[in-house]
Amino acid sequence: MSSVVNPLQLSPGEAKLRGSYRFLLLMVLTFVIMAIVAVAQLKSTNGLQSSFLVLSMVHLTVLFVWLTVDRREDELDVLSPMMVVLLASLIHFVGPAAYNLIDLTLPTAVFAYLQAHISVGGFVVAFMLGFLAMAKRRLDSASAIPFNGRIVFLMSVAYVGVSLLATAYFIVRAGGIFNHLASLGLRMGVFEGKGVLLSFMTLSAPALILSYLLFVKKRGLLTLGWFAFVFAMAVFTGVMTGSRGGLAAVFLCLLIIRHYVVKPLTIVQSFLVVGVLAVFLVAFIALVRQPSLGEDLSRLSATELTTETLTILYGKGTFKEFNSIARVHEKFPVEHTYLNGTSLLAALTFPIPRAIMPDKLPGGSELFTRLVRPEIWSQGRGDRVTFIGELFMNFGWLGVFLGGLVLGVLVSGLYNAMLSYQGAVFYVALYAIGLVSFVSLIRGDFAIASFQFLRMAAPIALVVFLCGQFRFGAGQPGLPLAGSR
Repeated sequence: MSSVVNPLQLSPGEAKLRGSYRFLLLMVLTFVIMAIVAVAQLKSTNGLQSSFLVLSMVHLTVLFVWLTVDRREDELDVLSPMMVVLLASLIHFVGPAAYNLIDLTLPTAVFAYLQAHISVGGFVVAFMLGFLAMAKRRLDSASAIPFNGRIVFLMSVAYVGVSLLATAYFIVRAGGIFNHLASLGLRMGVFEGKGVLLSFMTLSAPALILSYLLFVKKRGLLTLGWFAFVFAMAVFTGVMTGSRGGLAAVFLCLLIIRHYVVKPLTIVQSFLVVGVLAVFLVAFIALVRQPSLGEDLSRLSATELTTETLTILYGKGTFKEFNSIARVHEKFPVEHTYLNGTSLLAALTFPIPRAIMPDKLPGGSELFTRLVRPEIWSQGRGDRVTFIGELFMNFGWLGVFLGGLVLGVLVSGLYNAMLSYQGAVFYVALYAIGLVSFVSLIRGDFAIASFQFLRMAAPIALVVFLCGQFRFGAGQPGLPLAGSR
């Protein structure tokens, strides 16, 4: 068995230079937090400033501990799960918390927000402890999976074809593309009872991943052209589903694969990606989910557009998960008893169509909407609870801390396995899907995230199985990871 090669290994001089980047990053984040705190002092918020300061400092401390304690890599891996969870938490939780300090239009009691600050900070710390507990463990190298270009191409064709047929069904059913887009404001009504067809629509996502792997393995005009075609079809079908998260997930998967297979991202590039995704979310909302908003944005100046973008992202509910956690703390266990794992068990029955199991267990977001926000449930709409909120709904404070700890251990083990395996692109693709599905827990619940992983990973796993069974036209066993010697 050959020794494991660090996919991101640098020379001593390069590693020392990257060490200075760590210090610079810490300094920048410190100044950012100080600026946010200064803004927070402009208005009185009955204690929210102090708890928000603690929440911000918790994230900074976790970042510092991770950078100094986790020695798995010789330099900063900007797509390490620890970095990803910190960035996701900053965007989805710290950002809205900061906006609440400025806007002061809180949808629930201030004390509930104080508890939400503690929940998020506790979960992040517990995740860090679990992640670092597995930092020194390394799996043995795995044998490479044969890469059969012919099978990969044929299966990507099949997945794209099925996706387009399912998309055509909904377009015809609505009476045209524009009618279908106009109906996506209430997605629950459009796709209710059509979960299987919706899953078929999303097959363009694994098809895009397969076409990218094919291009990486066999670079040329034909594979590039096929990747470009599948990319266009994936965007088209993604828009037709009306899901911002679905499109962002597959793009992030491609980014992770490129990072570990082709060339690692730098810190600057990673921040640019975050900015591009933020612009994409606003554009998606303006053009697809709320077309009238797009007309309003087109009349704004650059400064007004920036302000309105922050309002859309944090003030109008795009990143509303922090408010959901606060609402959970307000209602549990005061008005509702803990669920004791009911919503987590829903992951076992979530993939089963309601036509087969009409009384299957509801997921965390559905239970949250029914119990905490019945006014929007009666309108046929739903709200997201986040995994942190779901853990508190089920087990209280203990669930939040233990859930973060267990999740940190699992994600760290997945990261170790990807680093240990000998460069087969299929391993990296499955790891990318797993990491993106984990990030979706920040926004959704356990059942939805588990189903997202299954929906994207199962088609890839089928291709892996076929490549192992049929060796005709097989290429080289695997690719070395980016930067390997």
